[in-house]
Amino acid sequence: MNPSRQNDFYRLPEGKHSHPSFFRLPWAVLLFVFFLGCATVPPLPKEPVKEEAPPPALPPSAEQVTAKDPFEAFPANYRAKAIALERKENWRRALFSWQVVSRLRPDDQESAEKIKTLEARIRSEAEKHFLKGLEHYQKKSLPAARQEFLIALAYNPDHPQALEYLKYKLNDTDLIFYETKEGDTLRKIAGAIYHDPDKDFLVAYFNDLPSSDKLKSALTLSLPILESAAATVAAARPVSSDEMLTKARALLKEKKYDQAVRYAEKILEYTPANSEANDLKNASYYQLGIRLLQKKEYRESLRMFKKVDITYKNVRAMIATLEKHLQDQKAQAENHYQK
Repeated sequence: MNPSRQNDFYRLPEGKHSHPSFFRLPWAVLLFVFFLGCATVPPLPKEPVKEEAPPPALPPSAEQVTAKDPFEAFPANYRAKAIALERKENWRRALFSWQVVSRLRPDDQESAEKIKTLEARIRSEAEKHFLKGLEHYQKKSLPAARQEFLIALAYNPDHPQALEYLKYKLNDTDLIFYETKEGDTLRKIAGAIYHDPDKDFLVAYFNDLPSSDKLKSALTLSLPILESAAATVAAARPVSSDEMLTKARALLKEKKYDQAVRYAEKILEYTPANSEANDLKNASYYQLGIRLLQKKEYRESLRMFKKVDITYKNVRAMIATLEKHLQDQKAQAENHYQK
């Protein structure tokens, strides 16, 4: 194409003046389309805000650990106590401390061995002092016997023979018997035996008498021997075995079993083959066992039943039942202690 004609192609006809909006129109369209496209473009998704992780927790301090577990130091503390008590030969308290260690640390072999050793030592010491007391008792050295029996109980509070001698045989040996006469009163008897009427409470206490001063005649009273009364024991008229049996029967009938058994055993000391005294003894101890059983004092009840002849009534079954009950109680106590 001729260049001149080419230029003519773009040239507007003569006499026609170009309008400015004619040239602006394409740009306006382009801008409209651009903004329309921008409006239809979906917004870009925002990145989630990342939260900073908390700093790692510091390990608890020693004070915090102690506060959370106050028993942590117990085994070590009780172990140290046990060792110190062993050095002082305080066997019972040492045994208790080792038992605490064993409870808190069941797999601790040292505490288990120590417990066995100390239990054997305590039994041996208790038996040694009981035999010393028995030797003094046979020699009629009663204060020395009492002291040795008490030491035996300090080692083993459940030592049956030491309890027996302290509660009954020593007390029986230190008693005298007095038969009341017409006109006797508590104060008059106390004055005659102890040279002190104000000791009338002893007469009432040892015979379960009321505080009133009135006494019937022909009553056989048991009175403790005091040092001040040693020279006046002759004032107490000796009582024969038949009279003591009569008194024991009356006391059993009155349900004063502890006094009845005292008389029966006193008779048996001198006449062991006295069958009636033996029956009174069995009946009294049996009733004492029943009374203690009703009070739920099972251990003492068992001790009373064991003093009765095994062939008496249902004693064998009572002993077996009580022993099983006490074993069950011990097992329950162990379980509670473990918890």
